[in-house]
Amino acid sequence: MNNLEQDVLKAIQVAVGAAINSTLTGYNSPLNKLVTDVVNKHTGELRDTIEDSFSKVILTDEFKESVNNAFNHKLARILVDKLEGAIEKRVNELRSDPTMKAKMIIAIEGLINHKI
Repeated sequence: MNNLEQDVLKAIQVAVGAAINSTLTGYNSPLNKLVTDVVNKHTGELRDTIEDSFSKVILTDEFKESVNNAFNHKLARILVDKLEGAIEKRVNELRSDPTMKAKMIIAIEGLINHKI
């Protein structure tokens, strides 16, 4: 086989390989339908397997503890956020009250004078 024939053969091999790759990995790949058909055929078994695995996971003490911890953390964060808002609101009310302002100044002066 001469060089030209080898070059043609190599080009054909590369082109066929590229065409096969494009066909099998492209948007309308026949593998997409094939995989869909196979998955549809085994939907019941897949559902049973997934349900079994899911049930095993959610029924463990570790999972329950993890969910409880996440819930507690979220609830605590919400309560603290709301509490911070309530405290800030109350502090602003106290700051605007002239009587309370005077009492705070007297208390601070007392601390300074007693060097506490």
